[in-house]
Amino acid sequence: MTEKLNQTQSMLEKHHGNGEEFARLMEETYSGRFTEAFWGMWKNHIQPGLPENPVVVDLGAGPAMFIKDLVARYPNVNAYGVECASYMLDAVGELPANAHMIEADLQDPTLFFDNNSVDAIIASVVVHEMHQPIRMFKEMNRILKPGARFYVLDWIRVPLQTYLRKMERNPFDESLSLDELEDLFVHFIEHNRFSIDDLIFMMQNTGFNVIDRAIQNEGQHAWLLVEKPE
Repeated sequence: MTEKLNQTQSMLEKHHGNGEEFARLMEETYSGRFTEAFWGMWKNHIQPGLPENPVVVDLGAGPAMFIKDLVARYPNVNAYGVECASYMLDAVGELPANAHMIEADLQDPTLFFDNNSVDAIIASVVVHEMHQPIRMFKEMNRILKPGARFYVLDWIRVPLQTYLRKMERNPFDESLSLDELEDLFVHFIEHNRFSIDDLIFMMQNTGFNVIDRAIQNEGQHAWLLVEKPE
């Protein structure tokens, strides 16, 4: 295990608090991220470009909910989840034969896939966790096939008042402890790391064309669909 991986794992543990509880939260909130609207987007904009036995990669896969769901919906897919948090990997459980987990640090990943070999990639609420996603975007551009697509869903920057209202938290509540107050603002900073323009700027400058985008939840979240040029 590299020193950099240790640093990333420590950063995630600090951000997520109780790792086991956070892994359960990711399982419980899965359907809220991968809605019928998501699967409609997948059917219309990603599925048509997939071969008979596609290779799909899920970045920051957590307890592997997406790759399990994906192989249930598409039995011919070869699904790979990338994760480094030990509490997420511990929560994975049994996987289907064509679903796999890879332990890797997305801050500077070197994945085993050949150049131009992956058919689709997703990254759901992972980019905001990273001090910089440039190395990850470059590696995804390396492994994606020309014409293949990459879907990103994440928190984006909003005013503090909007963030607090959506999170239903009141920093002026006298009953909040100092630790609770500081934790609230630490999460605000992490969730507001990038704007949608920042994401577009970084992806365009790591070799992707933006195909579609949308802002959701009063501007708190956004998704992008980008493509590696032919």
